[in-house]
Amino acid sequence: MINKKVVAGLMIFGVVLISVGIVSAGFLDFIFGDDDEGLEGELAESADVSVTITGTYPAPEIVWISDLNNKEGTTIIPADRNLNTGATITKQFTFYVYSAAGTGALPATPAAADVFVIVENTGAHDNGAQRQSTGACTSAVINSYDVSTDDCDAAGTFCSGPDLVDGNTIIDVRSYECTVTFQHYEDPTVDVWSIRAYVQDLQSPTPNEEGYDGTTDHVNSIATPVRTTEFNEQTELQITDDVLSFGTVDFGSNLNQEAEGGSHPSIENIANAQINQVQITAYDIPDDPDVGDYWVRSEWFYTDPDSGAESCDSVNAAPGSLIDSTQIDTGISAINYGVDGDARPDEILYLCLDEVIAGPNTVSGTYATTGAGGTIWDLQAS
Repeated sequence: MINKKVVAGLMIFGVVLISVGIVSAGFLDFIFGDDDEGLEGELAESADVSVTITGTYPAPEIVWISDLNNKEGTTIIPADRNLNTGATITKQFTFYVYSAAGTGALPATPAAADVFVIVENTGAHDNGAQRQSTGACTSAVINSYDVSTDDCDAAGTFCSGPDLVDGNTIIDVRSYECTVTFQHYEDPTVDVWSIRAYVQDLQSPTPNEEGYDGTTDHVNSIATPVRTTEFNEQTELQITDDVLSFGTVDFGSNLNQEAEGGSHPSIENIANAQINQVQITAYDIPDDPDVGDYWVRSEWFYTDPDSGAESCDSVNAAPGSLIDSTQIDTGISAINYGVDGDARPDEILYLCLDEVIAGPNTVSGTYATTGAGGTIWDLQAS
């Protein structure tokens, strides 16, 4: 019998060695004759095939990224764009990644530094502020994803992105969902926030990069998808030192009495719109603890927008006296909304007691808005 072996070798980039033995029944006996007449139909020939795969992966491609709360441009609703006045709020974002090496070339449980989303302010107010996802993003595999049907497309109506990858519209991708924390003062200007993603694949020792790392946009075969978004404009203020005591005073006029300890309300902007005007509605103050028999009149108080040494200086005060149950402008300056490093811009509201006039309804005693029949003074922003 003539025993021949054929060895075929093929080198392909990868990480493992594949060796396959192929065994054939007497085909070569038909060609070369059967040297061992005692073998009839036995397995007479074999071929060994080997493939060496190195650790090199083709670079990944981000093919789609969502808007706020994982929404597309056609499904996002106004409530998705709300912030949380005076506090932070989290929003979720999802993006899809393709690798020609398969979804196994992409991390299933990525570290926070290897896969993330960055939402960056490109507007005039707090330009360049970045919000990066915190914690590890979660992952899933999506088979047979149709990249031509999503809203990241060449037209860029909602998001710029590809409609074709490696000549295909149907591809397998790995999705990543990431959580980003936003401040209450985020710029509400339309479309000034860009949403971009970043990913590293599992190539070792040096992974391939794709997307925006906060400084550099790592672009591979196709442009990295970019989406723009915005937040709703909201107006809200917060008052510090909202309990004022004017202590013990004598009857008389031109008192120019400040609250005890020089305590004055600080009006803080805790939203993302400029406060142009602060109005105050004051109410007459009843005696306490009696039942509304006597009053300190709200018109005996005035607001003073001056600061420092001129506070509670009735000569320069404006707009002047408060009016019972009537909203008036306090006269304080406009308060812009915050930026990183100055989250709650504020102005001081000086409330001053100018006079206390004796009369049938005003006698010596203690008076407080918390007394029976009293109403707490109200501040509003616009």
